[in-house]
Amino acid sequence: ETYGFQRRLNAISATVAASRAGDYRQYLFRWEVMGKGERQYRFQLSRQEDASDPIVDEVGLTEQRFVITDLPPGTYYWRVKTLQFVDGEAHGKWSPIERLTISAAQ
Repeated sequence: ETYGFQRRLNAISATVAASRAGDYRQYLFRWEVMGKGERQYRFQLSRQEDASDPIVDEVGLTEQRFVITDLPPGTYYWRVKTLQFVDGEAHGKWSPIERLTISAAQ
């Protein structure tokens, strides 16, 4: 028997950094990807550990970053999906779910 397959590099890693913008707190979510091809991204932020029922769900992003301002204190879970377009085909992959805890003192 003969089998065929395609192998594509579509790796993603993500980070978040907090800063102040006047009276507001900003959270800069950034991600790095590996592999070739045109890309789009989807960012999700949820209160649920499994990332279900997102409170933010942004699709069609073209930049490798997303900023959210003044999140209330609490625990959040977030992830990014990379959609890679190569040879007329789309290949998607989610980053691992990351946890962000915001205290009232921040």
